[in-house]
Amino acid sequence: MTSTGQPIARSDYNEDTRIYTISVYDNGKAREIFREKQELLSIGMAGVTKDGDLIVYNENDDDFLGINSVSRADGSLKPLGRRANADVENIILDPDDNTLVGIVYAGMFASYDMVDPALDADVDAVVNAIPGAAASLASWNEDRSQLLLLVHGGTRAERYMMFDRATKKLSLITYVRPEIKPEDVGEVTTIKYKARDGLTIPALVTWPAGVPKEQRKNLPLVVMPHGGPEAYNAMGFDWLAQFMANEGYVVLQPNFRGSQGFGKAFRDAGRKQWGRKSQDDITDGAKALATMGWIDPDRTCIVGWSYGGYAALAGGALTPDMYKCVVAIAGVSDLRGMLAMDRQQYGKTSQTYSYWKEVIGDPDTDADAIDAVSPSLLAANFKAPVLLVHGSEDTIVPSRQSDKMESALKSAGKEVHYIRIRGDDHSLVDNDSRRAMLKAVAEFLAKHIGGPS
Repeated sequence: MTSTGQPIARSDYNEDTRIYTISVYDNGKAREIFREKQELLSIGMAGVTKDGDLIVYNENDDDFLGINSVSRADGSLKPLGRRANADVENIILDPDDNTLVGIVYAGMFASYDMVDPALDADVDAVVNAIPGAAASLASWNEDRSQLLLLVHGGTRAERYMMFDRATKKLSLITYVRPEIKPEDVGEVTTIKYKARDGLTIPALVTWPAGVPKEQRKNLPLVVMPHGGPEAYNAMGFDWLAQFMANEGYVVLQPNFRGSQGFGKAFRDAGRKQWGRKSQDDITDGAKALATMGWIDPDRTCIVGWSYGGYAALAGGALTPDMYKCVVAIAGVSDLRGMLAMDRQQYGKTSQTYSYWKEVIGDPDTDADAIDAVSPSLLAANFKAPVLLVHGSEDTIVPSRQSDKMESALKSAGKEVHYIRIRGDDHSLVDNDSRRAMLKAVAEFLAKHIGGPS
């Protein structure tokens, strides 16, 4: 909108025709300037340029997500921000007029392209000024002479720092969690390893708090795949990983194929690879750390939330000798059941259902392949004990997914423990819910892989 509250433009997507359109407003009247068919929507309006053209995210045929400007006059697209090796993660807009100030690129460490060359040079210098940690641009003062940064990862908890552009001085403002002492923070590092087919997998490793580098060998491991699956782990302070690091575990967070942020080819390589190549990438990460001598392969568990919960259950079902225990928080166990829920909730022609068919598989044509990687149908394979945690009000992954997994494991005579969190949702946002979950997870891990080697 303009500063007077008048609309500048609007975008629409018709799920029946798969047509995406952009219209601009001239004196209050809408005029369509852009129309394109998008089977799976990969374009979105984001802001305006200084000269009044529109800004859109647009994947097109490029491997990496970029942004384009769209001419108000004729709807023609021009590249505005794009790199050959990184997806656009976000854009920074001026809060006064919504015009473009800078572009944020995805990666293990955030990077930037700012519209103003002098500001670009300063931002580039300051985000690279703290070795081993990630610095994100959080805000600035009115004339942009001072930049507020959120610094996270490395060896300390999250902290806000101020950069004075005139003096080039960087100073600490405050810690986000001041009650966390530096010695209680597990160091976060980045690694890369090769999957069995040669694909390079970027990952985070969080080391047990208080364990010096010379003693980082033969340690117990928690493998923690992320949710999504089209999300990714970047350098930062992950509260769940840090909790486990304080319990004495190395934590591996792999960006398996199918993760976003590393280009279209990497993301699409995970399509219909649930329990297959995407799962192999997770397995190969644990094996790589064992080969390096960092971890004890006989003291390895897998813990995941949402899609990560699915991956944890798939790890127990498909690689039963790999893990000593399995923890699935709000995890998916029945893939066809999830697809049926989405079809019923959103409609069989909806963008949402089409997306999940593309990512998981089409239950009408791929039923056998889907069932072959559905953990609740593979309960007889499990050797490791399983802990399930699920909120009763979860509308993203309904708790019946864990109900079904528990029932299948019990019927197969397997060890399973189920923590039902009453009245909470997919994220377990209530403090008491998280405390209950963390207590259960800590006790479960300690029982199966804790203690001295």
